[in-house]
Amino acid sequence: MNRRSPLSPNFPFDPKRILRQARSLCRNDEHGAEDLAQDFLVRALGVGAETLESPEQWGAAVLSNLARSSWARAYRSRELPVAEDMADGTPDLAPDLALERAQCISMLRKHLRRLPQHYRSALELTYLQGLSLAEAATRQGVPYGTLRARRQRGLRKLRAQLKNNSPDS
Repeated sequence: MNRRSPLSPNFPFDPKRILRQARSLCRNDEHGAEDLAQDFLVRALGVGAETLESPEQWGAAVLSNLARSSWARAYRSRELPVAEDMADGTPDLAPDLALERAQCISMLRKHLRRLPQHYRSALELTYLQGLSLAEAATRQGVPYGTLRARRQRGLRKLRAQLKNNSPDS
């Protein structure tokens, strides 16, 4: 039995079914599932889902991609410790570990300052400030791919600097 939605006689998706699928993708997080289902329905209405050749495949792919994007956004927006906050160490660390941590952070800062400005800012925006690549690219006024390449090259240069400065080498 093919149940149609009350949204439109030709709309190929049942909102209750979409919500059930969203709940399973969100591991029964009701609020996350509702947000996911709403995002899906907005996309489906915007694309004209009635005209799709294979709405079931399209729907499954879009719902899955929206869930992955949601997880990635939640992961990126988590509270990231900023280097300045970490310099003092944390109270639960032994004094020798706190000192070692502060020395490592100081060395990282020194090597980060040696990088060319465009590499340094790409690393600072994405790793220290926790911005996504897209947000950092917008802030710097450069294309996404350019910022991604700068971040990769900056990491490569930073690793090389640290390797050359390490006591093991």
